[in-house]
Amino acid sequence: MPKPALAASPLAAAIDRAATAAGVPPASLEVAPLFGQCPPLETMDPAPLARLAACTRLSLSTNAIDRVAGLGGMPRLTSLSLGRNALRRLDGVEAATGLQELWVSYNQLDKLVCGGGGEAGGWWKVGPATAAPLPLPFRPPSPPPKSCPTCAPCSPPTTGSPPGPRWSAWEG
Repeated sequence: MPKPALAASPLAAAIDRAATAAGVPPASLEVAPLFGQCPPLETMDPAPLARLAACTRLSLSTNAIDRVAGLGGMPRLTSLSLGRNALRRLDGVEAATGLQELWVSYNQLDKLVCGGGGEAGGWWKVGPATAAPLPLPFRPPSPPPKSCPTCAPCSPPTTGSPPGPRWSAWEG
């Protein structure tokens, strides 16, 4: 009696749907919009991701992914969107050696280690409303000055004006 065929993983099925919608095979898919899958994706399986050899932009936002994996087989990947998932850590991102943008807003991240501890050996705090891409390789800024004579955002606000951007995310 023949063995029943194994069902494709949810990620493999999502990749197939995206490739079909784009009218190209998965290996030729440059932008992979795998966000908001129903049911949500829970894992980043290396085998299906390795099929995305030409992919430069991978969006896995708005799923239920709890860890990063499988990026080593994506040599052209430059932009990765993992916002609105269940990530607690970003171990595994370093496998994407060409990565230039990493979007991780609205996850359960408490800390990001900065380049192996960063110049100051500190941590970069990530809040729930982080909305800008994190340039890679990530390097923390030097500790903020007490006041900056040439830059209004760093200067203390004058009375009655709203405060500008602050270095509140820095924990030295």
